Amino acid sequence: MEFSKSLGDEISLDVAVQYVKAHCGRSPKGVKAIAFGATHFQDVLSQEGCVGVRIYNGYNEEEDCPNFVVVGVDAEGKDMTGGKIFDRGVRCPDMCDIESPLFQG
Repeated sequence: MEFSKSLGDEISLDVAVQYVKAHCGRSPKGVKAIAFGATHFQDVLSQEGCVGVRIYNGYNEEEDCPNFVVVGVDAEGKDMTGGKIFDRGVRCPDMCDIESPLFQG
């Protein structure tokens, strides 16, 4: 499969709510989401040759919690590990939009 700028699918809010609800049902006390500032994504996406991002599931053993590791990806589908890589987002339930239809209490 070729990695392109349009890889992935847009989903409806109803489907998004369904996915989040299913996750929360499987892990009711777990991390619901992790928020990142746009600057990090812009820095990754502005790297020469970057056509997208890959988000790895990670686990921060020092803080005993899940996290995401975000890295740029080139047109060949290769991780751009020589460039910017980030994590350290703010976890929900620590910071959440409780009015969002995606928030599951």
